[in-house]
Amino acid sequence: MSIITTADNFVNYGSRKFTGGSVDSTAFIELNLTQNQPVSYKFIAGWETGNPKFGDSQVFEDFVLFTGRRMQNPVQIEFKNQ
Repeated sequence: MSIITTADNFVNYGSRKFTGGSVDSTAFIELNLTQNQPVSYKFIAGWETGNPKFGDSQVFEDFVLFTGRRMQNPVQIEFKNQ
């Protein structure tokens, strides 16, 4: 799994271990938030059972980097009245 955000919103990342439940750890990011200002982020989950190529960690990393570059240069659509 991965979380992508912009560099100006990113503060830090980390992980936390748990005991006694079905989830033994989780990862997180800290964001620099400003009230009433939007934040861009994207979650990515790459499951090997859904796409066997994700069994190779480099394939998943390349996909995350590709997605990050796409977020830096989003497609813009403009509608004009005729």
